[in-house]
Amino acid sequence: MSTAIRVSEETKELLDRLQARITMDTGEKPTFGKLVEKLTMLGFQERERLERELGVGWHPLTADEIEAWQDGFVQDWGVETSEEEIDRVLYEESA
Repeated sequence: MSTAIRVSEETKELLDRLQARITMDTGEKPTFGKLVEKLTMLGFQERERLERELGVGWHPLTADEIEAWQDGFVQDWGVETSEEEIDRVLYEESA
């Protein structure tokens, strides 16, 4: 079974260059179908890395990202708050 996929000109150029390099290195020219097949398998095996590259999926924040987030939201208002006050606000006033 054959399926046509649309790719950008840049991606087509990269596939051409990859095909040429593999041909130079091995002396055998892989078809574009074989390249896409193997790239898909590699993507499946390295799924987490692929998700990061795509910018999707869950991944833990780095220490720098945590610090940047905290700098934007965490502020000292100069008010001492006891655990009892927090419990009262959270649990008694919402009832």
